[in-house]
Amino acid sequence: MLTNTPASPQTDHSRPAWQQVTVATDLIPDLLTRSDDGAAQAHIAVLAETLDALPLIAPDGLRPPLLKAAAAFERANRSRIRARHEQAQATRRAVKAILREPTPKDAAALAIMLDVIWLAAIAARHWHQVRQHDQQAEAARQAAEHLRAAYQQAAAQPTAVIAERGRRLPVHVRQRQVAILRQVLPELAEQILAEPGWPALAATLADTTAVGHDPAALLTQAARHRELDTAGSLSDVLVWRLHHIADQASPHDAPARGERDTRFPVPAAQPVNRAANNTARRR
Repeated sequence: MLTNTPASPQTDHSRPAWQQVTVATDLIPDLLTRSDDGAAQAHIAVLAETLDALPLIAPDGLRPPLLKAAAAFERANRSRIRARHEQAQATRRAVKAILREPTPKDAAALAIMLDVIWLAAIAARHWHQVRQHDQQAEAARQAAEHLRAAYQQAAAQPTAVIAERGRRLPVHVRQRQVAILRQVLPELAEQILAEPGWPALAATLADTTAVGHDPAALLTQAARHRELDTAGSLSDVLVWRLHHIADQASPHDAPARGERDTRFPVPAAQPVNRAANNTARRR
């Protein structure tokens, strides 16, 4: 048990509540590894509250897998470890606030939010496994499977739009992205290049370069700090994690933190809700 417990994540209240939840949830995997057990249990508890809220704000088509995820994770939230709830109060307030806001219309932002929640469920499973909480670990695994299904459904249309842009990239630009991929992920590069999602990843890498990011550094971060073992398509997963990370990074010529960089294009499946278009940090 650690003696130094990280403080509760701070939220940027200028952002929509669902985006605050995305940013806070993205911290949960790291917090579970660095917090004492009481604080960690509090973060798992607020993750359960997030899953309970998601079906109420999600589009109709995503509600069935999200309801299943919430039901499964209810068991993962039960533990003999007493939660230190003050460690997750900021996130809890954001979770409650999403019920008072309009449903997010930005399909890309929704995909990013579901991705980070999926990863948090995987981290919760690992946390329970280490402590031999077998029933809770299995419940978290089941929840993660349902979240992956919801994420894949949400990401399909915007990923297809990005892939079409990728197929239209000039040859020299595509070659540059291949070189970056082989430099950063030499063991996975050929697998990713053979995937249908590679054009979308190539377009995303090109976008990060265009707005002043280092695409190799962002790709390294996306692959190193995120779960890939359960991904059906590595390229699809990396597309949204790069979007998430790039939105939070601060290249020398990018807009101020908290402002949406409109030069980093993200498609929307529906007309974008402008009040909710500041997509959170990134799959």
